Amino acid sequence: GAGCYGSILYDSTIKSNTSWGWAGGVGESVLYNCILEFNEGYDGGGASDSTLFSCRLVSNTGIWGGGGALRSVLYDCTVESNDAIGAGGVYECTLYNCTLGSNYSRGTGGGAYGSTLYDCTVISNSAALDGGGVDASVLYGCSLIRNSTSGTIFYGGGGGAHASSLYDCVLAGNYASVSGGGACESTLTGCTV
Repeated sequence: GAGCYGSILYDSTIKSNTSWGWAGGVGESVLYNCILEFNEGYDGGGASDSTLFSCRLVSNTGIWGGGGALRSVLYDCTVESNDAIGAGGVYECTLYNCTLGSNYSRGTGGGAYGSTLYDCTVISNSAALDGGGVDASVLYGCSLIRNSTSGTIFYGGGGGAHASSLYDCVLAGNYASVSGGGACESTLTGCTV
């Protein structure tokens, strides 16, 4: 991490750091009640391989994957207005009771890609290709609201979810430019669409 690596942080702000090799904000760290904003990294704009409690990850950029976070565990966090080529919000993360809002992916998975979410809210995220809310993820008891895709012809499926498994989730007001406004190529169990 360009800002901090291998550290424990309390009530801190990690801001405007850049790393071309890894996370822009923090790497392999534990954070409590911190703010990560305006950081830029090749993988994980805000955080990589870290554990975060009650943190805000805002306006971070991942050159490749995970604008907000990569391979991290998040509890009660807000991941908002981040962007990346793959997964604007989080990439290969596990989230508990988090909110992913207004994140953008230039590829797939506006809010999350390859992640597992428990009791999270995924709202107003977008992707240039598939999975405006989530792509290739597993969700339990989550709400996917007003997410969208903007792809054309072959891409743009799953405004809410693409290629994902959802259990007891609510999908409302999602939009897909090609197919499956709520979900596309996904498995839904006990959900409301």
